Amino acid sequence: MDETPLRVEDYVDDVKRLSTAEFEERHGDAFLIHNGALADLRSPPRAQPTLNEITAVKPVPPGVRPAPAGARAPRSGFLVFEVRSTGRCPFPNMISVGRTRNNDIVISDVSVSKFHAFFTRGRDGLLYLQDAGSRNGTAVGTVAVPGREGKPIQIGTFADLRFGSVEMTFLMVNVFRKFVVRF
Repeated sequence: MDETPLRVEDYVDDVKRLSTAEFEERHGDAFLIHNGALADLRSPPRAQPTLNEITAVKPVPPGVRPAPAGARAPRSGFLVFEVRSTGRCPFPNMISVGRTRNNDIVISDVSVSKFHAFFTRGRDGLLYLQDAGSRNGTAVGTVAVPGREGKPIQIGTFADLRFGSVEMTFLMVNVFRKFVVRF
């Protein structure tokens, strides 16, 4: 299975022709949306350690107006990472996130560790997130995600997640399908 993320518009046909159950069987029930092109992710050269960065939010420079509320990004601006097991991760009870190809979710950015974080599914069927001891951390909103010894954080639709300096939004299948229909 290829680890290159798809764009939102790559899902349009499946949303239109498949039932929710069929769509979920093919693509999973949860998605990470990155508002940026694949070229925005900074691929490391071979065998490079994780780049340590300060990932503070930068203020908008004077004279630059932020996009108006409800403004739509260019169609190719949304990358989609399916949150599901691919069989590449050696741990069957988790969905791994990291920079290397043996992760279920591969984020090719120098701020993302080789094995950065992982999702687990609770007995309640919900997804939970933990950091895997990454160099640049994982966050849900402004809250740092604890490591393996800490209590995992439950992830819900519209949660803003950050892996290193890569920011994403978490969507469950029903909301994702509604989002895709707009394209």
